[in-house]
Amino acid sequence: ELLWQQLPPLTAATDSFVLAGLIEPSYDAGGDAFDYAVAQDAVSLAIFDAMGHGMAAGLLAAAALSGQRAARRDGRSLVEQARTMDDVVRDGFPGSAFVTGVLAELDVRSGRLRYLCAGHPAPLLMRSGKVVKSLDDGRRVPFGLDAAGMTVAEEVLQPGDWLVLHTDGVTEARNAAGEWF
Repeated sequence: ELLWQQLPPLTAATDSFVLAGLIEPSYDAGGDAFDYAVAQDAVSLAIFDAMGHGMAAGLLAAAALSGQRAARRDGRSLVEQARTMDDVVRDGFPGSAFVTGVLAELDVRSGRLRYLCAGHPAPLLMRSGKVVKSLDDGRRVPFGLDAAGMTVAEEVLQPGDWLVLHTDGVTEARNAAGEWF
């Protein structure tokens, strides 16, 4: 409930962009969260997965989400948003707490995507219904850990492309027989 109250609407669209998000609620849900901001020609995206499970992970994710959202609303760059999240996690949860995640900005007119990935599964680029590329650049350590350096990667999307951001809950899921998907 803590995270559900902080999530934006699960869908949003403009004339040239459609966004859909989903988080699976269950007693096993850890600290997964996402955020976005949609303007006519630009979209900001964020997805997070706080370490652990239960209330502790939910509190950690909520703090990280709030820090990122405040930095984004202040007009800070992706690197500055990441540094804000580092500060929130490190200062609010002393020790070795961390949050993985992806921060991204898309210029809808040009298709230029800028992103950084903090210890999180890489975004996937889909074209014509097939994964054509894993966006593996722009890597850094998870938020809250000492990030010596950060690079923001770029990719140019084409009309009709899908960008898939997901947590390890997808890649670590198993079917009813216990087999990996």
